[in-house]
Amino acid sequence: PSTADAHRDDLLRRRETVSEELKKYVVRNYEQFIETSKHISSIEGDLLRLNHLLAEMHTNVETLQKVGNSISQSLYDTKLDGPDARRSQTADSFAPGARRRRSSVDMPQQSIDRFMETFDDIYPTKSTRRVV
Repeated sequence: PSTADAHRDDLLRRRETVSEELKKYVVRNYEQFIETSKHISSIEGDLLRLNHLLAEMHTNVETLQKVGNSISQSLYDTKLDGPDARRSQTADSFAPGARRRRSSVDMPQQSIDRFMETFDDIYPTKSTRRVV
C-alpha cells in the first residue's frame, strides 16, 4: 500500500473513533440535561408552594393586625369615662390633621410586603412574570 492509502486508512479510523466519542458525549450530556430539567421542575414546584405559603402568611398577618387593632381599640375604649368621652375620642380621630396611631404590627407587615416584592422580583412565577 502506498503512503496515501495508509494515510487515508488512518484518517478513516480516526473519523470513526471521533464519531463514537461524539455519540458517547451526546448521550451523556442528554442524560445530564434530562436530570437537570427534572431538578429545575422540582425547584419551580417548591417555589410555587413557597409563594403560596407566603401569600397565606401575608393574609394571616393582615388578619392578626386587624384583630390586634380591634382589641387595642376595645381596650382603649373601656378606659374612657362614659359615652361622652367615647364620642369625643371618635370625633377626634376623624378630625382634619388627625394621625393614625402606629400599631406594633405595622412594622412586621411592612417587612413582609418588602420581602414579598423582593421574592417576586427574584423568583417570578407564571402569574407575576413581567413581559419585557
